[in-house]
Amino acid sequence: MAAIDTLRDKWDGITPRERKLVVLLGASAVVTILAFLGLGISDRLDAIEASNGKMRQALGVLEHYRIHGRDGGAAATNPAANIGTEPVKLESYLDKAAQKVGITVPTYKPRAGGTKNGFVVHTIELQVTGLTIQQVKDFLEAIESDNKLVVTSHIVLKRSFGDKEKLDLKLEVSTYSKEAAAAPAGGGAGTGAPAPTPSGGAGTATPPAGGN
Repeated sequence: MAAIDTLRDKWDGITPRERKLVVLLGASAVVTILAFLGLGISDRLDAIEASNGKMRQALGVLEHYRIHGRDGGAAATNPAANIGTEPVKLESYLDKAAQKVGITVPTYKPRAGGTKNGFVVHTIELQVTGLTIQQVKDFLEAIESDNKLVVTSHIVLKRSFGDKEKLDLKLEVSTYSKEAAAAPAGGGAGTGAPAPTPSGGAGTATPPAGGN
């Protein structure tokens, strides 16, 4: 109350002209604060729109991989012809792809792949957090460009919890090998049936049908 009484006494002690100036200064201060608040809101909206634009770009990259996979011309050789009994060493392969992009994969989790079209499927799961849009794009391209027998069979992409400008990427990456031939009964020689030619491409758990 004492502070209010002091302000009242000061207000009563100034001239009408000074009172008008005080009112004008107060109004100007309010307008200035509102203007700064408006600019702050506008900046935040711009940041949200930019972030949404980046997310749409990331989704576009994923959509391209899911729909088109890796490109293969009609004259390209069938990569299934290069599938042997020893599969690609996925951990070493993915480490090299990550090094190209400048990222590190912390851990790998092997998953049961089973068989598909007469081939053994080898799958590994990995997760990398805090990536930029460009790093996501480059990493996916490095995985599927360096070896036609390696495909991304599952992709999950979401915003990082700690930094909404970054992305967390979870992948399942697969490769293939031939099933080991069974020993002939009674030691006799025989010819086995030829392995079926697989079909499919990136984004599926089937061996790719095109590419070098």
